[in-house]
Amino acid sequence: MIVDLAPMTTLVDCSLAPQILYGCMLRDNMQMCRQFSSILPDRYGSYTGLRQTAEEAFERQQKIQKRQLQPTDIILFSVRFTCLGWMHVTTTMRGSVPVLQRKTYSGGIDYGVWHYNDSLPLICKTTSGDLLFEVVFHCAS
Repeated sequence: MIVDLAPMTTLVDCSLAPQILYGCMLRDNMQMCRQFSSILPDRYGSYTGLRQTAEEAFERQQKIQKRQLQPTDIILFSVRFTCLGWMHVTTTMRGSVPVLQRKTYSGGIDYGVWHYNDSLPLICKTTSGDLLFEVVFHCAS
């Protein structure tokens, strides 16, 4: 059977997806970000953990470091997605998981956790130059 895919359209309601997710990293990692033009997965996994608010990202980093962090210790960052970018990262697979994956835990518990399952480029565009997403760094206050 031959199916003409041209008339098939997938509609995505971007208003249902967070357009901005947040992360937090130690300030010491900024040199590596500049060198590779990306945020590398943390040393304990194959992903960069993202949250829905900057506060949640900061709290998570404190738990990972197992100490009270000061604003001078960290860099907060936001990942700002276009609708096209959101579609791209949530439908492109890395092995058996999407590049951007919402995590739920046993019993369906949702802590607002997202995993970016690859190196996170500081800016990502299509081959035609359309912006998919960009990372913006923020000083913690």
